Amino acid sequence: MDGPPSADEVYAAIVERRTFATNGARIALRVALGGVGMGQVVPAGDHDLAVRVVTGAGGVKVELVRDGVVSLLGERAEGLALVETRLTGLKAGERLYVRVIDAEGGAAWSSPWFVE
Repeated sequence: MDGPPSADEVYAAIVERRTFATNGARIALRVALGGVGMGQVVPAGDHDLAVRVVTGAGGVKVELVRDGVVSLLGERAEGLALVETRLTGLKAGERLYVRVIDAEGGAAWSSPWFVE
């Protein structure tokens, strides 16, 4: 993409749940579960989760929130995190998302995935 997104592109991303939130921190977050981006539907079963985080605030902690249960996926001393893991036993009806916390207390949350 060249330049900032258009209003139509921003609207499409919101409608398709391809957005993430921050508490004002400058964090870039890219995630995929089973090859699909955040906010999408994934089938029940086992899937690879890939998380890419960039922050200028130094260290970063990456967590998975799966039906309200928080699991630490990784911590890095630098502001770049690449985390890959296998999630097993996903069941229909589950919702899960990634939460990132940087060294200065900044945070970001992915849109959830919906397991069917």
